[in-house]
This record gives sequence, C-alpha cells and structure tokens, in this order.
Amino acid sequence: MNAPIFHGRQIQFADNMFTLIGPPGTPSGQNVIAFSASTEKPFITRSAETFIPLDVWDTAALFFISTMPMQTGSKSEPYYFDLQIEWSIPENSKPARYRVKAVAINTKPPTVESPIFSAEIEFSVEPES
Repeated sequence: MNAPIFHGRQIQFADNMFTLIGPPGTPSGQNVIAFSASTEKPFITRSAETFIPLDVWDTAALFFISTMPMQTGSKSEPYYFDLQIEWSIPENSKPARYRVKAVAINTKPPTVESPIFSAEIEFSVEPES
C-alpha cells in the first residue's frame, strides 16, 4: 500500500486478515477483511436501528485509511455498502435493497501525532431500483 499513513509500517495480508505492524514499541493491529455479512433480527417494526457488521466495517475502515488525504478536512473516496432487508412475513415478499454511500472526512489536526487516523464518516442512503 502506498498510502502515506502506512509509511514506516509493515502490512501483511493472509487468510482474510489484515495485520499492521508499527515501529518497535508500538502495538500491532489485526482485523478481518470481509465483503459481506448477514445479520438477523428477531423482528423489525416500522423503525429499527441496525449497524454495519464489524467485519465489513473493518474492511471499509481500511479503505478509508488508504484513500483519505492527510490534510484536515479532506475526504476519502466514497465506499459503498449494498444492503438488503428481507421479511419472513408476509411470505414471498420482495426484499428491499439500498445502497449506502460512506465518505470519511479527516478530522485529525495537523500538529497531533496520535492517533494516526481520526475521521468523521458521512452516510447517505438511496433505495435501489
């Protein structure tokens, strides 16, 4: 990876895992890389909160870290999540599909050493046709 944030760090990919090894004396980080996940809810009313599954979120975070410029206020490339909601009642109902667009905005002040990454994520959701 050529992203400036990774300079001075070793990156390893193996068995659907991403490992970031920092300079001596710094902790390593390891995350699963996943591009899909399913989450079941016992029931959903007209309104319910749900979250992006952690394994899929970790993959998006790697994307944000890799594409976001180092300047405060700069934005990453957009990352897209495709979402499908299915109901068991009524039977044979058509699943609802949505596309979630996420963009990371660099919130790290230029004079701060740690953390190496700080961002706010903007989401927008659109139904798919």
